[in-house]
Amino acid sequence: MESVENKDTKNKIDALRDSNTDGNTVTVSSAIRLLKASLSKAELRVAEALLSNYPVSGITTASALAQQAGVSDPTVTRLVSRLGFASFSEMRDSLLKELELRLSPPKYNDPLTLDRTAQQYAIEAAKELSNQIERSMNSLSEGDINLAVDMLGDLRKDIYFTGGRASRTVAMQASWAMQVIRPKVRFLEDSEGARINALLDIGKNSVVLLLDYRRYQKEAIAFARSVQEAGASLIVVTDPFLSPAAAYAKVVLTTEIEGLSPFNTMVPTLALLELLTSLIARRIFSFDDTRLNRYVELSHGMLLGRKGTSS
Repeated sequence: MESVENKDTKNKIDALRDSNTDGNTVTVSSAIRLLKASLSKAELRVAEALLSNYPVSGITTASALAQQAGVSDPTVTRLVSRLGFASFSEMRDSLLKELELRLSPPKYNDPLTLDRTAQQYAIEAAKELSNQIERSMNSLSEGDINLAVDMLGDLRKDIYFTGGRASRTVAMQASWAMQVIRPKVRFLEDSEGARINALLDIGKNSVVLLLDYRRYQKEAIAFARSVQEAGASLIVVTDPFLSPAAAYAKVVLTTEIEGLSPFNTMVPTLALLELLTSLIARRIFSFDDTRLNRYVELSHGMLLGRKGTSS
């Protein structure tokens, strides 16, 4: 008999597919992350093989994937069925579609060509962005969220935030908020020099949160590999088609990126990082809010043109 947990996960995957009305595919990787906690050891090996060079690893035969994962062909078939596909070839076709979407150029439709006023479009835009946030949150697994909060909320660790061309501003804002919540937080510019210098200090006592979105930056991927080699823990925040940097991560979190302009939207990403920030703040401030109080004291002192007093 199917467990309640498995049914809930299946329902969440089905809801994610049902809510996806804008023509984008619900990715295989999203379904894997939602199912991950309920997979058997053998099924988990198949899932890890699929994600190792995503989505290319799955554009093969069932037997070849089974051999790569070190499991039997029926194990691959079971996982494919649990992911909601009727056959391996159907899953492979879905992965091919993902690859096509990942490589496709940005699309843009003029929002004011359908006799809409700017105000009417603003209302529609707000609804669409809200839907993007909701789909992003629905694609997250409880286990991944909790693990990310555990990693970022561990006061013994040094925390690093970094992003790419567009996502760096979101990473910077998140790092500023985190600096108020906890010590030992750094923001890294998306430059080779800044990351090389940081790698001198990054090690087993470090957690790195890296944002990398379509079109993925080779420098970010190289940095992710170096972070893993240094023994640090890596969290990758990316789009549903997965940056290659995800292969080196302990936790992968995805957000929707199809925006209202020709460019990726960072609105769901900002919402995700604010979620993580709020959960970490709640955890830390529940037993010690000294740092927050000191921040408020210093801020008031600056605004009033005087130095903050010592605690």
